[in-house]
This record gives sequence, structure tokens and C-alpha cells, in this order.
Amino acid sequence: MMSEDPAPEGFGKEDERPEGIMICCHHCGRVFIRNSKHQQYCDRPECQKARNAKNQRDYRRRRVIEKAQAGKIKSDATDDTFSSERK
Repeated sequence: MMSEDPAPEGFGKEDERPEGIMICCHHCGRVFIRNSKHQQYCDRPECQKARNAKNQRDYRRRRVIEKAQAGKIKSDATDDTFSSERK
């Protein structure tokens, strides 16, 4: 004999918890579920400001190094041309 009781409301539905890996924010230390495998900071505005400031520092540091290396390569090339002309 079958039961005439209705099925519970949530029966057969998948779990609605967010999926992902929980990590600690590099700025505030709070635990959050990251949206992509590269995310290191949570979505709080203070943490995003810290992330953007770090990215800007890193970018400027890379630019200084690239300019220094380009200048060194350029000066090395000009030194070779002048030394061959003097011989």
C-alpha cells in the first residue's frame, strides 16, 4: 500500500550551498569561497583596494626593471658599434 503523505518540499532538490574552495584572504585573513582558482582576496572593498595597490606596485616595479634592462641592452649595442669604429 502506498502512502498518501506528500513528499517533503526539499526532496530531490540539489544542495544550494555555494561550491568552491575556501581560502583565507591575503589582506584581512577572513575565510571566503573563491570564485576562480587565482582569487586570493575576498570581495570586501578594503581588500580590493589592497589588491589593486599591490598590483600597481608590482607593475611599476616591473616597468623600472624592463626600462633598466632595455637601456643596458641599448648601451651595450652602442658600445660595440663605437669600439669597432675606433679600431
